Amino acid sequence: MIEIINDIIESGNESYNVDFKRTQYPLVKGQKKPELLKDLIAMANHPSNDDKYIIIGAKPTKNNVLHFFDIEHTYDDASYQQYVGSYVEPILNFEYKYHNYKRHRLAYFRIFNNCDRPYLIKKNVLENTSSSRIKFEMGAGFIRKGTSTKNISRTDFDSIYRRKFIKRDRKSDIIIQPYFKSSNANILKQLDLKYFDFSIENTSAESIAFDVEVKVFKTEDLTVFSEHELTTQIKKTSEPKSFYHAASLSFDMDPHAFNYSKQERKNYFLVSCNKLRNQSTAFEIPQNDIIEDVLGGYLYPISTKKILFEAEIIVRSDSFTDGPIILPVELEFITKM
Repeated sequence: MIEIINDIIESGNESYNVDFKRTQYPLVKGQKKPELLKDLIAMANHPSNDDKYIIIGAKPTKNNVLHFFDIEHTYDDASYQQYVGSYVEPILNFEYKYHNYKRHRLAYFRIFNNCDRPYLIKKNVLENTSSSRIKFEMGAGFIRKGTSTKNISRTDFDSIYRRKFIKRDRKSDIIIQPYFKSSNANILKQLDLKYFDFSIENTSAESIAFDVEVKVFKTEDLTVFSEHELTTQIKKTSEPKSFYHAASLSFDMDPHAFNYSKQERKNYFLVSCNKLRNQSTAFEIPQNDIIEDVLGGYLYPISTKKILFEAEIIVRSDSFTDGPIILPVELEFITKM
């Protein structure tokens, strides 16, 4: 869990399942913070079954650079549990813990295993114990949409109940096949370099939309490059003029019109497929169809020794009602530059 929280902090990105807060939700006499109820309910009501996190003591700027605000007041998990349990139904699963990050004293809420949606306010919530003004009325509900918290709507209720009572989990409709494949880019083809990629097949009679990311676990003898990084490195270190032809720097394959990004974490490299602004997900496969090279030939592992290449393919979809597909990958691999 420590590594997961560190990864979230280092990313600095707020999303449907990550929120950053500058200060604690106070729980002192006469000042119980109703916003805590709103934020936890909103996270729990999001349709994804992924764990959600609220990081306390950090706030990102517009450039996703975190500013830290060390926690001074301390609270215990039991106090938060009692407060939330007295106002929210059904039981909302969460935990509250402190977290030290590079000498910064932070805390986090992890919201997990909340599949009994909708979560609602079960009695009127006053602004504070000394006030008669109602902050949230009985029956109020909230939902996380992107990086915002909204009042739950009739459409949201319809979607929740449809998922709860009608919609099946569609993981069994998906077949994922990982592989190594030789590059079609001239500058890399000459060196017989291979990229890691995979296909995703939809075996059902209904289209499916999803997002993808890949974790490549670090080893002492493994380096991971994007296609651009690798061609740039070869140009810097190689003499043959053939490596300098501009035409050889592009792939002869469909890049799916998506952007890819690579981040280095403590124990792994994370490659993400980023959706376009006008799209709700990065990919959509029509019925009974297949996407080859989901990563667009983006990811090149390099090792001068024979190693066991270990990775995880993570596929998230609203059609996966029981959480994402997490496929472990173990393939023998060696390449020489």
